[in-house]
Amino acid sequence: MSLRSWFHRQACQGSLSRQITYDRDRIETRREKRGFRTSSSCFRVAVRRDVWTLDPKQYAAKNQQRIFLQHTKKPSVHVHLSDQPTASLGVARVPFDLEATRSPWPADAMGFLYYHNPPNRPRIAGELRFRATSSDDPSTFATAKDFYLPSGQVWTRPLFSVATQPATYPLYQRLLQDGFIPPDLDKSLQGLPRLSIMYSRCQLLYDLQDTFLLDLSRQWHSLMVITEKKVVPIVWLRQFLDNRIHIAPYKGTVLARFERSNDLRHEGTQTIVLRFLKFVTPVECIVHGYDDYFEQPQEGELFSKRHRSSLRPWSVDLQQGNGKTMLEGLHLLWDATFKPGG
Repeated sequence: MSLRSWFHRQACQGSLSRQITYDRDRIETRREKRGFRTSSSCFRVAVRRDVWTLDPKQYAAKNQQRIFLQHTKKPSVHVHLSDQPTASLGVARVPFDLEATRSPWPADAMGFLYYHNPPNRPRIAGELRFRATSSDDPSTFATAKDFYLPSGQVWTRPLFSVATQPATYPLYQRLLQDGFIPPDLDKSLQGLPRLSIMYSRCQLLYDLQDTFLLDLSRQWHSLMVITEKKVVPIVWLRQFLDNRIHIAPYKGTVLARFERSNDLRHEGTQTIVLRFLKFVTPVECIVHGYDDYFEQPQEGELFSKRHRSSLRPWSVDLQQGNGKTMLEGLHLLWDATFKPGG
């Protein structure tokens, strides 16, 4: 038996007393790099994933170095909850995506986690982001770029999710210690209901500026509207289904957004329409000889379908009360956009 084979057997049997470590800049395990499951005791590599602060202004003072997430689906991040090396340590999980398949982080996922509070947005719309850099030097952060998902959206973890999910709560504690979360916002977050498993992967909206993904072939979509006082779902049932043939005539994924209607027929009303901004995957008609009862989606155009033989944009009049499964959530989006602080 070769020396290498003997060491591997001893490690897997748990009899190797010391931890075998490789260069800290490499991935978590050799077998994980190839996409295989690996026993936690087999040749685990020490990977640098220590978070001392989520504030870019404090990176240099706290000697925050970039962390390495590449090739793993749910990497563990070690969150230091004090500036002292021997202080308590929290462990958080930061998956690349929230889909059931859980794609691994790409090979260039080396950089800094940080907190971003978008300007002119509700303060509860804050989020964690990840910025890839070429070195540990904090000065490279300003010129680096945020990490993006395959959909073209920036990788984020919403403040609401970070604060309410056990897997990310240590990062929320770090945000509190970094001074990002004032006491009244913390109180509001702790008072909001936790999402059930059914809604845990929902996209979160705060006002009408927010974009979201829609799969045109699905019969059920759910979005979640978040304010400091409420968490309300917007549930879409069979909106893209042609009830005459009982299927969705188009397939594809689009980036979309709700908007205030500027149609003259809706003047003076609180009417919301839906705009397709960009195709994330190709949109194709799957019904041979389809008669365009639902208009072929186009980038930049409103979602339209026929009503009494006339093709017109889909809309919800908040004052008339149509669209009950989404009415309360759309009301919250409208108020957050046009009545901020009201």
